[in-house]
Amino acid sequence: QIGEEIHNLMGVADEVYSTFGMKLRIRLSYRDDSDSYLGDLKLWEHSQKRLREAVIANNLDYFEQEGEAAFYGPKIDFMASDALGREHQVATVQLDFVQPERFGLTYVDNEGKEQQPVMIHCAILGSIERFLRVFIEHTGGWFPFWVAPEQIRILTINDDVLSYAEKVKSVLDQVVLSQPVRFNQLRVTIDGRKESLSKKIREATAFKIPMQIILGAKDRDQDKVSIRMQNSEL
Repeated sequence: QIGEEIHNLMGVADEVYSTFGMKLRIRLSYRDDSDSYLGDLKLWEHSQKRLREAVIANNLDYFEQEGEAAFYGPKIDFMASDALGREHQVATVQLDFVQPERFGLTYVDNEGKEQQPVMIHCAILGSIERFLRVFIEHTGGWFPFWVAPEQIRILTINDDVLSYAEKVKSVLDQVVLSQPVRFNQLRVTIDGRKESLSKKIREATAFKIPMQIILGAKDRDQDKVSIRMQNSEL
């Protein structure tokens, strides 16, 4: 069942990180020749072979690296690149034959015989704070529209269109997104300050707001809006 379970976990990791737009490659993390690891060497060789087989069966881009294993077993580490091309480990799936033996863990199989289980450690996001750090680096701060803290900022050219801005916002407030998060309402603000439009655009861009709606008298009179997109992925 090892191959099947690892296949399922890799599917979860792929779904999560493809949702965030993060392309992954696999690092197979093996033991080295040091005394830092527990368990029989032949068991390690068997474990590392099973992980390699699982990755190859899933047709994944991978590389192998010695000395990166956990003390109890080899790992599949999912590596993501940030906006500067640096690689960070994100998700991990770890195969553990050692600790079930050390803890004396057993289960009864279909034939009524006691067997020793294999433990699989899995962290999809790991530390949320660490994941967010990598995600911010990956996007350069330009979050996908669905996850941006402020998705839309309405910019008014002058005070004459403030009431129209409120009307536009009320319409957007009623929009419910279905993908990728159900019942997710749009996050919209209005910048109605008595500042130049160019300054409002600069500040909205500095805050990396993916969509700006610019409203002037012509937009109001035609019951339309002018949209400025900041992220080419939208």
